Formats: sequence, structure tokens, C-alpha cells
Amino acid sequence: MVPPAPDRYEPMPGLAGLVAWIRRRVGRRGKALLVAAGVSLVAVGAVFAFVLAPEIDRNRKADELKERRDVAARRAALRVRLEREGVPRRGRSVVPADRRDDADERTRLIAGLERAITADATSRAAKVELRGPIRRTVCNPYPRRAGAVAPEADPASLRGTYDCVAVTSEIPPIGTKPGIIGYPFRAAVDFERFSYAWCRVPGSPGEGGAKEPRFTVPRACSAQPGA
Repeated sequence: MVPPAPDRYEPMPGLAGLVAWIRRRVGRRGKALLVAAGVSLVAVGAVFAFVLAPEIDRNRKADELKERRDVAARRAALRVRLEREGVPRRGRSVVPADRRDDADERTRLIAGLERAITADATSRAAKVELRGPIRRTVCNPYPRRAGAVAPEADPASLRGTYDCVAVTSEIPPIGTKPGIIGYPFRAAVDFERFSYAWCRVPGSPGEGGAKEPRFTVPRACSAQPGA
């Protein structure tokens, strides 16, 4: 008697040939079961499409609405914080009227502005509004124009606007010019009244005190500082 041939081994194929492999491995009853299972899956899919899918869509829309509301609330809170931080601060120096066009006195006025911003930034750091220590403040005319005379050096200039940085750290010089990292401020100087106003400009410490966009500097810190 010839013994029955053993089952031929057929390795499991990849995903693309898996269905055909299963059909070859099962008998008629197994194929019927596969058909029944397929019908059941179709029925489950229909139930999902008509019952569960709308609920999932409603949940998705609710999540999107909540996210939009959260974003709007964060933006509103940020706007309030920026307005509070950007409230103008003021200072002045008493100088005889006949010396208000003196270059040295005008330079000392800018130095007084820098000291005032340093004191303000140090106070903010103590309240954990900024990260200290605040080492010093550097102010330069704004906007910067190559070859332009700084307002404090020009007796004919009655007012000047300045970009200031409350310095938190120094960058080693590249070539001949060192760099600075700190918090940005904007200031306006009135050389007639020998007064100034400065505003905190939102921004994290960056080289030169990089500023965040979409912030309008109050007029007091970009034109006349007032008395």
C-alpha cells in the first residue's frame, strides 16, 4: 500500500496574496464561513457609517470649535499682557534752556534714558516678568540710517526715536563689533523739554533684542514723549 502523500508546505505569502492563500487552505465550509464573515463586516461597516460616523463628525467639529475658542482666548490674554507691559514710562532731566542744544547735555540725556530703562528692566526681572540679570541698556537711533547724524548730536533735532536693548548678556566680538542679547524697548526723546518716554516692546532675549511682530508701539514712545 502506498502511503498518502504528506501535505505540501506552502509558506504564508505577503499581504497582497493573503486572501488567496487562505482560500486555498480552507475547504468549502471554510469558504462559506469566509463569505459569511465578509457579509458581517459589510453589515458592521454600514452600521458604523449610518450610526457612529455622524457622532464622530459631531465630536470632531466640537473639538475644532473648542480649539478655536482656546486660541482666541490665548490671543486675547496675550494682547492684554502686551498692552500692560507696553505702557509708557517717563523721565526727564532739568537743564537750563540756554544749554539744551549743547551736545554734551543731550548725550547725557540719552545716558539718563539708558539708566532709566535699566532700572525699569531690573524691576521687571525682580517681578519675574523678565529674566535677569539686566547688565546695562544700549540705545541707538531708530530707524538706523547709514551715515545719519544721531539726534542727540544734531542741535537742530528737536526729537528723536531710539531702539534700546536692556542687555542680559554679551556676545564676543566678530571682527571689531561685539554683540548683545537682551530685551527690546522703544523710546522717544524730546530735546526741547529734555524729557523721554520708553515702552517695553514684546520679545524674548535675542541678538539685538529681536522683537515679536504685530505689536504697535504706543505713540508716546515713537513720537513726542510729552512732559
